Amino acid sequence: MKKYCICLTLFVTLGYFSYCQNMNTFLTNLSQNKNVEKVHIGRFFMSLVNIGSHLQGMPGKLHTIEVYTLENCPASKINQYQKEIKALKDENGYSSLIQVRDGDDLVKIMVKNKKNKIRELIITSLDDTDLCVVRITGKIKMTDLDRFIKQYTTD
Repeated sequence: MKKYCICLTLFVTLGYFSYCQNMNTFLTNLSQNKNVEKVHIGRFFMSLVNIGSHLQGMPGKLHTIEVYTLENCPASKINQYQKEIKALKDENGYSSLIQVRDGDDLVKIMVKNKKNKIRELIITSLDDTDLCVVRITGKIKMTDLDRFIKQYTTD
C-alpha cells in the first residue's frame, strides 16, 4: 500500500511540474503555432534606430526586439494561452513585475535582471481574440528606464 501511495504522489508531483512553464518554453510553443506572426529586430537594426530616433539616451542598451502576434484566434487557443500565461512562474531569473486583468483583457509584464540591469523585458497582452507578446533584450539600467518613462509621460 505504501508503494502505491508513493507512486501516486510522484505522478501528481510530476504532473504539476510539467504543467508549470518557464518563459522560454512558452515563447517556443508560441512561435511554433502556424498562425503566429513573428517580427525580430536584431542588434544591427537596433543600432540604426538608436542613431536618430526618440530613443536617445538608450543607444547600445537595447539589443533586440521580438514581437509575436496571434489575431482572430479560436477561443480554445486563447483559453490555452491564458492558462499558460497565468502558469508562468518566477524562475530562471524572471520575475513578474505586474499582472493586470480588465474584463477579458490580461496584461503581464515580466523582467529578467542580472547585476542591477534589466536583461529582458517581456510584455504579454491577451484579450478574447488576440494575443501579443513583446520581448525586449538589452542591458537597461533602472535609472535609464525611469528617465525614458518620465520623458514620455504626460502629467
